[in-house]
Amino acid sequence: MQVNNYLKIDKIAFGGYGIGKSNGKIVFVENAIPGDVVEYKVISEKSDFITAKISHLQEASPLRITPQCQLFDICGGCSYLQVDYENELLFKKQIIKEQIKRIAAFVDEDIPEIKTINSKRFNYRSHTRFFVSDAKIGFYRKNSNDIATFPGDGCLLLAEEIIEEINNTQRFFDGEVTAALDFEGKVFFATEKSKIEITERENEILYKRDIHGFFQANRFLRKDMMLAVERFATFARKREFFLDICCGCGFFSLPLAKHFQRGAAFEINRDSLRYGKVNCGLNNVTNLDFIAEAESNINPFRYSADVVVIDPPRAGISKKGRKTINAINPELIVYISCNPATFARDLKDFISNSYRLSDLIFIDMFPGTHHIEIISLLKKSNMAI
Repeated sequence: MQVNNYLKIDKIAFGGYGIGKSNGKIVFVENAIPGDVVEYKVISEKSDFITAKISHLQEASPLRITPQCQLFDICGGCSYLQVDYENELLFKKQIIKEQIKRIAAFVDEDIPEIKTINSKRFNYRSHTRFFVSDAKIGFYRKNSNDIATFPGDGCLLLAEEIIEEINNTQRFFDGEVTAALDFEGKVFFATEKSKIEITERENEILYKRDIHGFFQANRFLRKDMMLAVERFATFARKREFFLDICCGCGFFSLPLAKHFQRGAAFEINRDSLRYGKVNCGLNNVTNLDFIAEAESNINPFRYSADVVVIDPPRAGISKKGRKTINAINPELIVYISCNPATFARDLKDFISNSYRLSDLIFIDMFPGTHHIEIISLLKKSNMAI
């Protein structure tokens, strides 16, 4: 790897990078923060930017603190333990705003106030995946398939019950292991081929799911997330019909069903879809249909929805999916995103169909890491504020 000259970090960027400029090129430096002066090693170089890592910290930013995890520079899990939590939250809000301005072409005055919801920084994860090889147990090292062994007191992000059970378990099979804490405080472990059913409960709603299926991991903020989506969806002037796209096992669909006459929930994962139907029965929900359909394949002319709720993966909504939602033309769109870059890209398409960004919440579902979760409300421009 090539060693370069010293660089002053001026800004924070999505993905856990600090940004500086060298010889006219933007340099993205892993785990660097504004105020750092670093010497860097090139990881990759493109025509207009460089990705790099710190080879020497010449001058530490006044924002820097000593990370509470001894594996911070080794493990690939966390990006912001070198600053206090208040600054981590500020960094993430700055990134959201910058992405909306740069990609969706917003100006400052068109961006609503970004409200923040957060809770405890550590021990929030109720489920995780880790790796085992030759008695080594941990997460992968950065940019590697080598395992960084968990420290004796475990990963700071995991629920204490999971840490305790990992430490008490004498032997895991080599490979990938999924751990999950259910609502009763029981910890389950599963290999990739295992089929284990987990029961969750949030705001008095019961959910059953496969241990490998998607479910919100932050046990302290799941209820807040659910209530925020409910609140946005119920701003609709009519509550006859809603769509929940990329619905999983019904995390949002089930609470929304009590506010609307009917709803339809779309999901491509067969296990999640099956559990969505099971969860309707568990909670006596009879006005909700679960449908096996990708967001890109939904026929917009079959549905007249007052509200569309969508929570896509990091890739965001497909181009065809955005056209579909615009063709359905609901009064409200509640868009939950885990990637501010694809959120801003998709937002631009909705704005072109006479929606406006009415409300924006940054909910920190993944403290310590570079991941950013957004809950947004889009209203038709002719709808009263």
